[in-house]
Amino acid sequence: MYILSYCEKEDKVYKIASVLYTLKSYFLCILYLDVNKKYLQADSLLLYALIFLKKDDKKQALKFIRKAREKDQYWKKLIELENLYT
Repeated sequence: MYILSYCEKEDKVYKIASVLYTLKSYFLCILYLDVNKKYLQADSLLLYALIFLKKDDKKQALKFIRKAREKDQYWKKLIELENLYT
């Protein structure tokens, strides 16, 4: 927790959400990301997409992949995922 106190808010949101994702607390992860929407970066939006892919909702996952691409147009993993699910 010491490290989190010296991170930018955007990074804190991603780190906490990724811990929830790793613990397979998908509902809590989505809830936490929803509460902190104004701080979402491409990596946080990718977490949304990964959760929807686990739920086999490719349409929603693609929506969040595209939102993440708007934030980071050159991230190769996002480009690959968008090409895979379009």
